[in-house]
Amino acid sequence: MSQQAQELFENFDQLTPSEFFRKNKQMLGFSGKIRSLTIVFHELITNSFDAAEEAGILPEIRIDLKQLGKEHYLLRHSDNGPGIPEEFVTQVYCQMFAGSKFRNIQSRGQQGLGCSGCVLLSQMTTGESTHVISGWKEDGELKGVKMEFKMDVKNNVGDIIKTEHFTPESTGVCIQLHFKEVSYSLAEQGAFEYIRRTMIANPHAKITFRDPKGHKYIFKRAAEIVPVLPKEVLPHPKGVTADDITHIAKTTDKRNFKSMLTTNLSRMSSKKIKELQELTGIDMKKRPKSMTWAEAEAIVEAFGKMKFMAPPTSGLIPIGEEQIEKGMKLILKPEFITTITRAPVTYKGGVAFIVEAGIAYGGDAGR
Repeated sequence: MSQQAQELFENFDQLTPSEFFRKNKQMLGFSGKIRSLTIVFHELITNSFDAAEEAGILPEIRIDLKQLGKEHYLLRHSDNGPGIPEEFVTQVYCQMFAGSKFRNIQSRGQQGLGCSGCVLLSQMTTGESTHVISGWKEDGELKGVKMEFKMDVKNNVGDIIKTEHFTPESTGVCIQLHFKEVSYSLAEQGAFEYIRRTMIANPHAKITFRDPKGHKYIFKRAAEIVPVLPKEVLPHPKGVTADDITHIAKTTDKRNFKSMLTTNLSRMSSKKIKELQELTGIDMKKRPKSMTWAEAEAIVEAFGKMKFMAPPTSGLIPIGEEQIEKGMKLILKPEFITTITRAPVTYKGGVAFIVEAGIAYGGDAGR
């Protein structure tokens, strides 16, 4: 290697996800003072919703926002969810791309960035540590932990400062964060308006919010039914790429192409396998580990020519016309309201989706 090349690669290094987002926080949505605080509210609220719903609990959230100085706030967010076991607390709040949402299923978040992004923003703007109180059940027994930690950006892990165990009265999580360079506003893009609109789409939840001036707002629950959990669905043939197929081939434990495809893709029957073999000329009895890129491309190209049933919609759970109407009536108190939930359809590429809408007139609907 030449001296010039040696010098060029002396500083060759790699960034952890945390380091990358520290340099590019706008990619987490933190762009603008009002928007940044609203994104924090969004990430914490949706995380609490998902956790409670997966545990079959009607979500109840309390948020206290105190102003400590100009563009300096202390946020305390607590919920009644199932809680986070001690060993997972820093993984949830300090590890980028870590979470339980990397599945082919409807959820409010999928990247494993939300809560850890909030901790990162707090640490970047104030240098303060994060405080978390968690209560959970283990073998029928309530357990609790109080933790103080910081994010080790270099290693994408949590650096625990203090841990204290206690016996909680109930399950749930409370997180306390400091923020600077953010702003609370009643504007349309602000945190308060975000809560109002979130309640319309989540009438089964209850949120109590105390703003920086000490005003207390209680957004009551309009429905007493926990939403049915969506089911995880397999990828649809119309939505996969050659890279997806080769990845499946490398990681599957199936012994041939046929069983690999019928097991890992939806709407793949023995009849479809036969049609695929006729179109591609590929022996479906071959071992997956022997698959070439050209074969994967041929399979994807053939999928494009074949007709399949639409993807199963069990991975989608609509809010429902009645529930949307309840939420809009409670929050907007309109003179007129109408809602609609369309039948599930699929987009090009085999992605299932549902369109739901509501229109309100009068009352507080003009905000």
